Amino acid sequence: MLLTEYGEQIEAAVMNSVQALMSKMDAHGVPDAEFRALLETLTRLTEDDMGDYALQVMRQMSLTRTFDVRQAREMVITIGSVSPFDQIEAAVLLYDKVMNKESYPLVLACFDDATDRANICHRLGITIDGKGCIVATRQKAAVKAT
Repeated sequence: MLLTEYGEQIEAAVMNSVQALMSKMDAHGVPDAEFRALLETLTRLTEDDMGDYALQVMRQMSLTRTFDVRQAREMVITIGSVSPFDQIEAAVLLYDKVMNKESYPLVLACFDDATDRANICHRLGITIDGKGCIVATRQKAAVKAT
């Protein structure tokens, strides 16, 4: 419990926000079982030298779904195991579909090359400040980052 005059009110507001976020995740996020099936499909495609279809499958799935940052990282890594170029495309595509954008730097951490990270940020119209927070550099990105 917060030890302030408004502690209970603050805790109630935080709890309401958490519950609203969890509700949103339940309503729009990809359930774990469905996500595992998606990853298995992406892995099969990459193993069968059909990696070019992996990005298409991910794009199709993202038309109606949003992902948490953990799921986005896993997809970026899976697609990148076949094609580094498609890995960059996957990272760019998933930005709009990540529910917790404040954690998007974890997706960028999939890329060892600073040039790749800079390319992704440039394409998205964002930068990462010294604290690791996303800062929009274009109007369109500012709307997406909120």
